[in-house]
Amino acid sequence: MKKILFAVLCWSLFLQAGDFSWQLIGNPSAKYSRNIATALFDNEAHYSKDCVLWDSSVALNGCGLIIRFNKTVQISKVEVVTCKPNNNPYIPERTEFYSWNGDRLLWNEPVTVSDVTGRATDNKFVAPLVTTTWEVAGGVTTDALKILMYARGIWLTEVRIYDMEGKLLSANNVTAPAVAATRTLAPAAVGGGASANIRYYNQRQNYIGNPNGGNRRDRVLLRFDVSSFLAKNQVRYAELSLALEPMGDMSVCLLAVEAFTVERTTLAAMDLISGEVRPVALIVIDRKSSRDHRVDVTAVVNGMLAAGNGSVAFRIRNLTVERNGNQRNKAEGVYIRYQHTGLGVWE
Repeated sequence: MKKILFAVLCWSLFLQAGDFSWQLIGNPSAKYSRNIATALFDNEAHYSKDCVLWDSSVALNGCGLIIRFNKTVQISKVEVVTCKPNNNPYIPERTEFYSWNGDRLLWNEPVTVSDVTGRATDNKFVAPLVTTTWEVAGGVTTDALKILMYARGIWLTEVRIYDMEGKLLSANNVTAPAVAATRTLAPAAVGGGASANIRYYNQRQNYIGNPNGGNRRDRVLLRFDVSSFLAKNQVRYAELSLALEPMGDMSVCLLAVEAFTVERTTLAAMDLISGEVRPVALIVIDRKSSRDHRVDVTAVVNGMLAAGNGSVAFRIRNLTVERNGNQRNKAEGVYIRYQHTGLGVWE
């Protein structure tokens, strides 16, 4: 059970029927965190039964979450509710709010809110719930937010985001099964290269970006064999799991996950620039991001199976490197760990 819960804590959620998806920054305690998939955005602050706990080993260096909106929104206010449910030391030393700059593909400078409890100077502070608020003067238009909290330990129970009309935005529905996948498929084939020059296509390097000391590789291809599911013609749920780590000097980058609409029985250099794809998800990666990113691809897999195809393929693009190139003459991008990347299938 602990292993399954820990996997949930590391998810990046990209399921629809809401206003945004989200991912946790830093690994919380699986033992003490509860109801993570649904509790943070239910507009109810339950410090006794719903919370995410980061202990001092993580919280001192900053922890929190990245929120990716389904479309560009204008934000008027963000509220972060934390708690002190027991006698553990707890002082929210500061909270940083970052908005995403879509033109430059990086985070804007943060707005910092210091400890709002006064506990640093008043040891008699006992309130169980603490609300830290970012009131955005004039609003901020953005595609994503990053919330970083610093303390000796963080108990997060609720996050509320409001648009300019005062509407409380909602998280995308979480429908992934609570049990482990029936099967997890390793990539049947991988490839990658530079969108600007596909002759550098190869099946070896495991990065998506610019290594500076070698050829650019801003796009990666993944193909999975799903022929064993053709008899049933569909699966109950399918999830693409990407193991990603920051590379080199890049502080943040934006990745696009795309699915091929026509079956790829093999992968080739032309697939780097093929137009036979549709968008699936966007992932923001920075140095504090979770390393494990999971994307709902049920519709993609079932669409291929319904057409009688026995394989499904994806393309991962580093949009930041594609647009900005080598900004500082240093390696920048992300590593993709193929041995920990896979397609989970629930039959």
